[in-house]
Amino acid sequence: MSGGKVTINNKKILIIRFSSFGDIVFAMSILPILKEEVGETGQIDWLVRSDMKGVLSGQNIVQNIHSFERSEGLIGLVKLALELRKEKYDVVYDAHANIRSFIVRRILLTFSRAELVIRSKERIKRFLLFKMKINKYNFPYKGMVSFFKPIQNLLQGNHILKPMKWHGNNIDIDVKGRIILVPSAAWEMKRWPARYWTELIKLLPEYEFIILGGPDDHFCEDIQRSASVRVTNLAGKLSLAQSCNIISHADYV
Repeated sequence: MSGGKVTINNKKILIIRFSSFGDIVFAMSILPILKEEVGETGQIDWLVRSDMKGVLSGQNIVQNIHSFERSEGLIGLVKLALELRKEKYDVVYDAHANIRSFIVRRILLTFSRAELVIRSKERIKRFLLFKMKINKYNFPYKGMVSFFKPIQNLLQGNHILKPMKWHGNNIDIDVKGRIILVPSAAWEMKRWPARYWTELIKLLPEYEFIILGGPDDHFCEDIQRSASVRVTNLAGKLSLAQSCNIISHADYV
């Protein structure tokens, strides 16, 4: 990113964050702030992986949600990036910083004066934590803050970072007083073992539970069997948007 203060009022911004669910939700926390800065005549677009598009459907700030289908491969990605060049974005925020986002931003910024902002993945810290169990991250680590810091130089005013509010349609499922369990994660090492969820349910006999997850999270069936009368397993039965909406109405998650 070039030095000096950049005014983004009335500008067009593209956020690149393909996945995954949690990171997209964290990144969405910057949307109200960016909207306030770009004003009514500005524009905020987002490039996301097609299977994650539903996460962004519950907000009213992103004007255009561009999606990439992984099955289309490198050629499809290049074609998409060439189409996005026609938008002539003033700011490109690479909030993913992987090979795909690098290809897109290189195509977008060739012969362009657009401002580039990149969110660091702090790969050295990740390596130390994952491989050597040495934690060099700030405590407590907040995902929202990690997506907010890179754009601070674009902002004119002082802003308070807040979680994004969900505006999805109501789902006909009663969540009042029930505990929502979200036991899955993209990586096995990020998952709490299923037996711990089972034990948790047994320790709270006065509560009912709802399990959310994806169609491949078959271990959720094992968790449900621990107390089937009190547990409703909705893993694989709802879209991402519907799952987000249920969480937004829940008392406990």
